[in-house]
Amino acid sequence: MPIFLNARRKQLPKGERKGIPVKPPMQVARDADKVLRDHYRAMEEEVQRTVELMLARGVYPAEILRELNALRKKWELDFDSVGGLISRHMVNLVANKTKKKLEISINKALGVDVSNIFDDTRVRAATDLAQVRAHDLIRIAPEEYFDRIGQAVEMEMQGIARPDGMSLTEYFRQIPKYNNYLANQLARGQVRKVATEVNKARQTEIGISKYEWETSKDSRVVGNPAGLYPKGNQAHNNHYVRQGAIFYWDAQTKNVMPGSYRPGGGPYNPPPDGPPGWAPNCRCFDVPIIDINELKVTTI
Repeated sequence: MPIFLNARRKQLPKGERKGIPVKPPMQVARDADKVLRDHYRAMEEEVQRTVELMLARGVYPAEILRELNALRKKWELDFDSVGGLISRHMVNLVANKTKKKLEISINKALGVDVSNIFDDTRVRAATDLAQVRAHDLIRIAPEEYFDRIGQAVEMEMQGIARPDGMSLTEYFRQIPKYNNYLANQLARGQVRKVATEVNKARQTEIGISKYEWETSKDSRVVGNPAGLYPKGNQAHNNHYVRQGAIFYWDAQTKNVMPGSYRPGGGPYNPPPDGPPGWAPNCRCFDVPIIDINELKVTTI
């Protein structure tokens, strides 16, 4: 589907222009994080209250494990239900906010007052896929929690000391810190991935085939020789060397720069660990390279 511009084509600039960054809307992640933490907290409180009461009453171990299994099923259903709501709301917000940012980016690059992007099937497919992926991650969130709790309870009942020396009550008190971390990582990671997926689908749909890689330019950038993570890994390659480099959204066979990445180089084919925001904890983002000759534009 084309972009509708309130300008005549002959009035538009020729050649490539850099747009403004289309960054992930991280307020959406903070809102999702809060909802997830609330559900984690309710689950933790009910499980701790139930287990400690049953242990104090001297209930048989098998009965405690049966009750844990019942609670597990209950909270898996709860996270499945809330996961559907969170994922749908999160994906829709990210899609709408990144769309507005891209319209502003095109306006500034082309010097027009208004542009309207009409999403087509590729963007809808990307949002549908992103919603399913986010829902699945939220839905299975209780699994690891109940696995750890079940193991801790069995050790307590068998009189086996924990390697960390904590009592069961102390262990229960430590769990919220870890679950809060999981909620934060899940929310932030999914918002970044949704934004990346939607940006790629929308930009390629309207004729933006390239972007400039932008890092957060701080000590946490992976690959920064003076930073916290001077070496990359298989999941998260060296992003420091990609600063300012140009990449294609989709693999090309012509006009591609070979060899290692270098700042300001390219255009390169897509990197193996994905575009900005895709690798775990990646805070990089794309700056669209806009070429009026490639844009699917209808002027009005």
